[in-house]
This record gives sequence, structure tokens and C-alpha cells, in this order.
Amino acid sequence: RDQPRSRGLGDVYKRQAIQRQVREVASEYGINITANRLAEAEQGAGWLRVNQGLSFSLTDQNALLPFFEALEAGAPYLGVSAFSLRRTRNQYTGEMTVVGFSPMDVVDEEQS
Repeated sequence: RDQPRSRGLGDVYKRQAIQRQVREVASEYGINITANRLAEAEQGAGWLRVNQGLSFSLTDQNALLPFFEALEAGAPYLGVSAFSLRRTRNQYTGEMTVVGFSPMDVVDEEQS
């Protein structure tokens, strides 16, 4: 990897804030987050990038596009970099990787 991994305490709070934001937006659109994988964080040029893999389920596939749009419209910026969807009997399940960007604090940069 070209970028060093982020280790600051502020990064932990930012990762948690991103996870919380994803859960809140998902809930608004009837998407149930069923599992989170360990978030990966990288820093560079004054920014923190967090990759969060998660599994989800939903019953209305039409909720996905508005969910993606709401993620992109939020602050901090969140986007989906990977996505898969499977249909079972009466619901959809899938996985996605959400990427979030947040400016680094001066204190965070000094700790790395």
C-alpha cells in the first residue's frame, strides 16, 4: 500500500460516525444492515478514507437507488464502491462496500 494506515483516536470516531450514518440512511429506506466487517482506514493528503464492507437485506429493490443517492448527498461524502444483490423467496440480500471521506484533524496527522 502506498498510503499509511490511520491509527489516531479521531479516526476511530470518524469510522464510527460513518458506520452510524450508513445505518441511519439504510433504516430510512427499509434496508436492514445484517453485518459489518472491520472498517479499513487510510490517510493521505489531509484526508481519511474509510472502506466499510457490510451485508444487508431488504424487501423492496426499488429502495436501493434512493439509498445510494442519499448516501452521496450526505456529509461526510459516502459512496458505494462495490455491490452485489441476490434474490431469495421474498427478500433481497446482498453485500456492499461503502467508502467515506473525511478531512483529517491536525492532531490525527501528528499521531500517525
